[in-house]
Amino acid sequence: MQKVYKEAFPNRFLANFTKFINQHISNELIYRLVYDSFDEFLIRNVYKYLDYQKLNIHFIGSVAYYFKDILLKIAKEHELKIGNIIRSPIDNLVKYHLAEFKN
Repeated sequence: MQKVYKEAFPNRFLANFTKFINQHISNELIYRLVYDSFDEFLIRNVYKYLDYQKLNIHFIGSVAYYFKDILLKIAKEHELKIGNIIRSPIDNLVKYHLAEFKN
């Protein structure tokens, strides 16, 4: 509770559990936890936008990246369009600047 509610960067602390969850994703309870969490996230955060079904929805972060198969499955069920799923924004920034440097 201390690390989540009182210390800096609780998202990084919680992301540390991603490896364990990924290793045990075949366990039905863990799969449902990931599935239901993405489902609730989309309903709570995406559905409030007008014409959300017409928009490309992009994700940045290791959780979306490593569980993208589940995320894409849920998006399809909700008839949502998923754009980019990027593990870390720095990856694309490096690609962009390298391309600009070559030009």
